[in-house]
Amino acid sequence: MLHQSEIPEILQPEDQIGQWRLQLLAEISDLGPPDLVQLRKRENKDSPLFTYLYHTGADVRDVSSVAATCFEIASCISNSPQLWFGRSHHFKVEQVTYTTYNAFSQVDLIVTVSIPGGVSWSLADRFGNIIDDFSNTEPKELELIWMETFVSACVRALITADDEGEFAPIVECRRINPFEDSACIDSFLNGFELLFPLGEKLGSSDEYQVSTILHNNLVDALILCVKLTNCTEKALVVLNNLYKEYPIVSYLIAKVMLLGDHEIEAVKFIHEELERDPLNADLLLLQSEYCLSKSRVDLALPLAIKAVNCSPSLFHPWANLVNIYILQNEYAKALFTLNSCPMVTHKDKYILKRISTISNPMPPTSNIHLPLPTKLVVDGVTNLDPKIISIEQSKLLWNLPAANLKSTYKLAYQLLTNLIRKMDWDEVLQLRSNVFVMEEELKNDLKGKRLCERWLDNLFMLLYEDLKLFTQYKQSLPYESTMSVNVNSSQSLSSMASPSSKTAIEWETLGLVSQRLGHVKDAKRCFESALSQRWCVRSSRGLVKILKNYRFTAKRNGKEFTKFDSILLDLTGKLFAWEWKWYKEFSILISDTVAILAKDKGAERVKSEMEELTFAIDTLVKWGVLEV
Repeated sequence: MLHQSEIPEILQPEDQIGQWRLQLLAEISDLGPPDLVQLRKRENKDSPLFTYLYHTGADVRDVSSVAATCFEIASCISNSPQLWFGRSHHFKVEQVTYTTYNAFSQVDLIVTVSIPGGVSWSLADRFGNIIDDFSNTEPKELELIWMETFVSACVRALITADDEGEFAPIVECRRINPFEDSACIDSFLNGFELLFPLGEKLGSSDEYQVSTILHNNLVDALILCVKLTNCTEKALVVLNNLYKEYPIVSYLIAKVMLLGDHEIEAVKFIHEELERDPLNADLLLLQSEYCLSKSRVDLALPLAIKAVNCSPSLFHPWANLVNIYILQNEYAKALFTLNSCPMVTHKDKYILKRISTISNPMPPTSNIHLPLPTKLVVDGVTNLDPKIISIEQSKLLWNLPAANLKSTYKLAYQLLTNLIRKMDWDEVLQLRSNVFVMEEELKNDLKGKRLCERWLDNLFMLLYEDLKLFTQYKQSLPYESTMSVNVNSSQSLSSMASPSSKTAIEWETLGLVSQRLGHVKDAKRCFESALSQRWCVRSSRGLVKILKNYRFTAKRNGKEFTKFDSILLDLTGKLFAWEWKWYKEFSILISDTVAILAKDKGAERVKSEMEELTFAIDTLVKWGVLEV
C-alpha cells in the first residue's frame, strides 16, 4: 500500500510544467523524459497548490491502468494529513494529470483524472497539437498507440533501473517495478513482437554509434526482462515467431537460450545458423564468447577474427579479439588491435532528465518536498546525513579522469588494464614503443609501426594516474602480507577492514580505482574498509558485485560458495533500504542478487534473515522466479 513518505513533490507557483514539457517535445530524439505526474490539491477553501513529480515503471497499458495509478496517489495524499514542509496539512487532491512519452510515435499521452469527476485522455505531438477526439479513429490504431506507449515506458524503466552514482539523476522521481503484475510481462513480450521492426526508433546504448534492428534499447530491454523475470520460454516463443520473417533474430534466440540455461540447444542452434549464414557477425561473436567462457581460446580466436572481418565497424568484435590476444600472451597483437578499434564518439548514455528550459531552470530547494521514509528504516543507512559525504570529499582522489570514461572508451580502458595486469608498467611502455611510432622516430621511415590513436594515447595517461594512486596505496601498507584480506575469508566487515586514518570516501575511491585496474582483492578490502566506517552506496554495490562473482565462480568449480551469503544478504538489504529512501522500489541488481540467494537458501529463510527484502522476494514469487 502506497504511503505519503514514498511520494516526492515539487511545488510550482502555477500549473506550468506541462506546457514546458510540450515545448520540449520537438527536441526529443531518444526514449524521452520520465513520466510526469501533476497534482492540484487544496486545503479547505484556500487557493490550490500545484505540484509535480516524475515517475517510471507505472502500468500504462490503457486508460484505466493509468487512472488507477493516479487515484492511488490522490487517495494516499487525501486520506490523511500530510507533513508538508514541516507542518501538517489535510489536503484534498482535486486533479491528477499523468503524462507519458510514446517514443515510437513521438507523442505525449496525457491522462487527466478529476476528483470527483471523470477520466479523459489526449495526445500531444511535437508540433504542439492536442488531439482529444478519437471518435473517428480505428480501435486497432488506438490499441497500437497504447501498446507503443506501454513498451516505451517499460524500456525507460528497465534501461535506467540501476544508476551507478551516489544519488539518482532525478531525486524527485518515484521508480517502481514495471512488472509488478505478471500480466505486464506478457504485454511487454507481445509489444516487443509487434514493434520489433521499429526498435531503431528508440535509440541504442552508448556502445553503438547508431541503432540497428538488433542493437537498440528495445532489444536491450528484452534481455533485461528475461534476466529479471526468468521468462525464457515465453521470450523464445516470441522470438521464434519473429524468426520466420526476420532470420537475423537468430542471434537473440541463441542469447536467450544461453540466459535460460539451454546451453546444449543454444550451441546446436548457433552451429546450424552459422552453416546457413556463415557471415553472421553477431552469432560469430556470441560463439567466440561462449568458447572463451569454456576456456577454449584456441576455438575462440578464429571465430573472433571472422567476426571482425564480417563487422569491422562495430567495437565489440574488436574488443573480443583484443581480449583473446591478451589471454594468448600476444601482447603486441593485442595493443595493435586495440588501436584499431572503431570508437563511438559524441554519444552519451541515456539517463532520466528533468524538464528544463530557460524559463524553467532547476527548481529551488525550498520548493522540493522530499519526505523521509517511514515504512522501511535502517539505522546508519536511511538516516545517513549527506553533509557527512560532502565533508569527506577529497578533490585529489575524486577527480581522477578515468572515473569519467564513457561508452567504448570505458570498455577500451578495461582492456588496457587487462594488459597491464600481465606486464609491469615499464614493459607496457616498451611494448608501446615497439608497436607505435614515437615522437623522435617520426622522421624515419618505419614501415613496421603505426601511429598511436590520440584516444589510446590519452588512455595511457589516465592509466598512469590510476596506477600512481594505486601504487601509493599499496606502499602505504607496510605490513601488506599480514593486512591482506583473503577473498576466501568469511570474516565480518569490521574485522576485515584495515586500520587507517583514511575517510570512508577515500577508501571507496581507492576501491573504485582498484576495481578499474582489475585488482579484485584490493577493491574488496577498500570497500570493506569504507563500510566499516559508515554506509557507502558505491562500496556496497561494488562489494555485492565482487561477492556475486566469487559465488558464481566457486559454485561452477564445485567449491564452497555460501561463505559470503550472510554478508551479501546484509549488503543487499541495506541497498534496498537506501534505494527505498530515494523513492526507488526497483533495482535489477537487488532483484538478481535476492533471486540467487533465495534459490539456494530458500525464500522463507531469506525473509526471516532480512525483513527488508520481503517486498523484493514477494515480487520474485509473483514472477515465478522463486517458489515458496
